[in-house]
Amino acid sequence: EFKIKMALSKAYTNALYLTLSPNLDKILLTKNIKDMSKLKRKITELKDLKTCLFFLQGMRKYRNLISQNKQKYAVNVAKILKTSQRSLDKALAKCTRSIKKASQRYSDYLHAVKIAFEAMNNVVDYKNALLSSTDIEVESLLNALNGGYIAPSAGADPIRNPNSIPTGRNLFSIDAESTPTKEAWETAVKLGDALIKSKLKSKGQYPKKVAFTLWGGEFIRSHGTNVAEILYMLGVEPVWSPRGRVKDVRLIPIEKLKRPRIDVLVQTSGQFRGAATSRLYLIDKAVRMAVNADDGDKYKNNVKEGTLAAQKVMIAKGYSPFEARKLATARIFGGVNGNFGSGIMGLVESGDKWEKDQEIADQYMKNMGAIYTRDNWCDFKRGVFEAAMQNTDTVVQPRSSNTWGPLSLDHVYEFMGGMNLAVKKVTGNSPDTFFNDLRNPNSAKVQSAKEAAMIEARTTILNPKFIKEMMEEGAGAAESFAEVARNSYGWEVMRPEMLEDYYWEDVKKTLIDDKYKLGTKEFFEKKNPYALQEMTAVMLETIRKGYWKADAKTRKELAQLHAKLVNKYDAGCSGFVCDNKKLQKMIGSLLKNKNTRQEYQKNISKVRTASVSNKKTVKGMELKKQEPPKKELKELLKENAASLITILGIISLFIIFVAIGSRKRKNNLGY
Repeated sequence: EFKIKMALSKAYTNALYLTLSPNLDKILLTKNIKDMSKLKRKITELKDLKTCLFFLQGMRKYRNLISQNKQKYAVNVAKILKTSQRSLDKALAKCTRSIKKASQRYSDYLHAVKIAFEAMNNVVDYKNALLSSTDIEVESLLNALNGGYIAPSAGADPIRNPNSIPTGRNLFSIDAESTPTKEAWETAVKLGDALIKSKLKSKGQYPKKVAFTLWGGEFIRSHGTNVAEILYMLGVEPVWSPRGRVKDVRLIPIEKLKRPRIDVLVQTSGQFRGAATSRLYLIDKAVRMAVNADDGDKYKNNVKEGTLAAQKVMIAKGYSPFEARKLATARIFGGVNGNFGSGIMGLVESGDKWEKDQEIADQYMKNMGAIYTRDNWCDFKRGVFEAAMQNTDTVVQPRSSNTWGPLSLDHVYEFMGGMNLAVKKVTGNSPDTFFNDLRNPNSAKVQSAKEAAMIEARTTILNPKFIKEMMEEGAGAAESFAEVARNSYGWEVMRPEMLEDYYWEDVKKTLIDDKYKLGTKEFFEKKNPYALQEMTAVMLETIRKGYWKADAKTRKELAQLHAKLVNKYDAGCSGFVCDNKKLQKMIGSLLKNKNTRQEYQKNISKVRTASVSNKKTVKGMELKKQEPPKKELKELLKENAASLITILGIISLFIIFVAIGSRKRKNNLGY
């Protein structure tokens, strides 16, 4: 009776309409609420809806009774509840999901507000910590040299982890055996699912093989998130001990995984290799488990398929079936002879030393082709890395620091770009490239490489506010602009489709033509003209290699500016400026003024052929080998008298004992 009376009230009629409304998700949305009073009202709405949910659950057994009620003011309720059991269950499920989703949004919003308030309260402390860092670094260095104690500190960049400042403290790493953590695993699953979803949306199919890069710094900051994602792609999960350590892995049942097992290819940096050797062993074991998984026919096992493909390639290259089968599960590769990097950046930036990008790919595979598995640690076997690349259609690079991006750090194009170029050469197709963006620990996401590069460009070197602040830093800031230009050229070599022509046009307009009237030309010439020499040389080399289809006017302007800087300040002589003869020839052909051209060629030649003059005598301190001072014999005897007496005494006693023993033997023999 009580519930029937409640059902007849206007408030519950409205609540029921609201519950069954198709716009319920929009009604519950808390994402864009910034005013706290509005947020409180929204919380009240959520509580009312929860009450409504409980009411609906209780109304099932009273549904027929209410439907039979002929009272006029109950007609609305009767219309709503005069549905099938299935429809009512569907409404209840929708309400439950919506409330759960809205509650999560509300929880996330409160967490974000809390973090924002904490950051605002601590911003003054952060500023002071940053300003004091340089002095503390010097003091700590001197203290360490004096044998003093250096306080410990967590790593990461100041934005991700403000507790990392002030600097000048003793950074501590993490316990590799405790990675990946459970939190890292949860994040990895979300990233893996997001990657799969992106591939399904763009290609209509699951990725077959994903190539990952493992860096030591990223591993430490993310607590093994990228290791966890590799395991998740394979359909394998970590096994945690009661103390949170991970010493083993196990297969995720295909019924629980509900998708194909996805193959992986791993390239490790030297730093990661040294810091987390045991994690490489776990990945190696996970690959072998995935290869041998018996999943039935419902889902493909891409790991098994990739292993068979690698085996065929190695047999074709001359390996015996036994050797090929043994090496076909190798998925982890790194620098040969224990090297820490790929060693290809020098070749990439020497554009006159190569004509086809396949030469870069070949060098990359030679330098990064050492196997790092338990049975073949640091072994280089020709063709195995190439065989392991079969079926690779995706490349993933981790990114958890706010201090670098795809354009500002050369190692990104070195590793991620190198893998992309090598895969393209082996498979004939350019793989999709993504970043695992872990900069915000509370909102990890997958981002395409092209999107990441253009976001960095728009927020840094193409952003007048950023440029203005950087100009306050002087010569170092000028060099950082040149470094971005070099790295952009590196990406053009490794993945030409990542940067469009308009990118280079915008860089020229912003930093060279000074479209924002910031005084960039004067800044470069005053603080670091050699950085502008480098930038113009890089742009011209990008044009010469055919990556930037610049018009004739742009080519001429860049060549004239470059020659002017060389003639006025002499050549700064980076590889682009002084060592590329083909580029110099192109620049000379673009200089229509004969005097300018001759002076440019003369200055370049002068630097390259300069010899040491004998006219000036350079005086300085001559370093001589220091030897201990020689001592007189009497002095040596005096210092070691006690030792000599002891030695002579021992010798005398030995002679006496020998003589006595000899006499006794003669007496016994009757001599």
